[in-house]
Amino acid sequence: MKKRSRSEKLLIGLLAFLLLVAIVCFTFLLRQYLSPADPLTSTSTSSELSVTAIDPTSLARKTIEQVPTSSGDESNTRTPDPDSDILPTQYTYDLLQENTGSLPSHFLFARPLDQTTPIWPVLELRFGSDSNFSSHDGIHTGLDLVADIGTHIHALASGEVIWCGYGIESNLGPDNAYGIAVTIKHDAMLYDMSIYSIYAHLSVTHVEEGDRVNAGDLIAEVGLSGNTSGPHLHLEVRLGDDSYFVTRNPELFIPPLENHGVLAAHLYNTDGSNLYAQEVIVESLADHQRWSAESYASGAAVPDLLLNENLVIGDLPAGQYAIIIYYGSAELHHSVIINPGEITYFTFHGNAGYRDGLSQD
Repeated sequence: MKKRSRSEKLLIGLLAFLLLVAIVCFTFLLRQYLSPADPLTSTSTSSELSVTAIDPTSLARKTIEQVPTSSGDESNTRTPDPDSDILPTQYTYDLLQENTGSLPSHFLFARPLDQTTPIWPVLELRFGSDSNFSSHDGIHTGLDLVADIGTHIHALASGEVIWCGYGIESNLGPDNAYGIAVTIKHDAMLYDMSIYSIYAHLSVTHVEEGDRVNAGDLIAEVGLSGNTSGPHLHLEVRLGDDSYFVTRNPELFIPPLENHGVLAAHLYNTDGSNLYAQEVIVESLADHQRWSAESYASGAAVPDLLLNENLVIGDLPAGQYAIIIYYGSAELHHSVIINPGEITYFTFHGNAGYRDGLSQD
């Protein structure tokens, strides 16, 4: 048998080595391809989901961590289902770190009256205004939407009717300030807390206690019952409990009209204290139309847990706006852009001026 030359042996050895390297590389790549997706990035078992779960504009991603359930048992944690309605307590928005001033929202609800009329309540009927209509610190904890008697009122979201009739917040019957009212406990949750909606000053109801409703279902009609000077819907959103003292601003829950957005802010004095009942003028740079609102008055108005706002103006047409605040003897201006379907946020710091996005102070 002919002996192989030294060069032939080296060539065979080199080919064997290269074959071994190719086998190792192929095995590694095959394992990577067949192994389960990283649980932190998988779309099916993810603890991170697109903000489209609560905001169709997909501005940012939100990171959701395991959080204790409402029982308070720190060992009882759950990983939220991206397909569920539940929005857990602990989460962060990458977009906040970018400080662009435009924030994702929790527009969880449908609109209560129709899809074409802007929600522009008069100054004294906004959430957080010092209305002097109630005995609870005189703070108006709802949103009053002027409408004709008999205007149809629709459920904001799916849930169960837990109150229907006179007597909400008290047992005064027809003398109750809310008049005829409906309360719905919704299926969706926010910050791991139940959401309730209140519809008051009704003329007719189309539901009964215990009924199940879906978003958009007809539940009542606008009226004049209770303490009211004219026909309108008094709308409240309560978070965590069916109580007057945990109401939140409904304008943060109701999606704006098409090609409209929402402006939210927190106003501080120069020393960092809250600036109460401060008028803010918002002027469109396109047609110079003006809106006016006041920051929440001192009292029972509760801000959103993430935004910590004390001013909200909803249903602003998309575009560029001038913000005007008269603080002391100064007239201070700022510019913001309202994007469709988004919340634009700024903070005001008295003589120190404005900042876009959430303030870290």
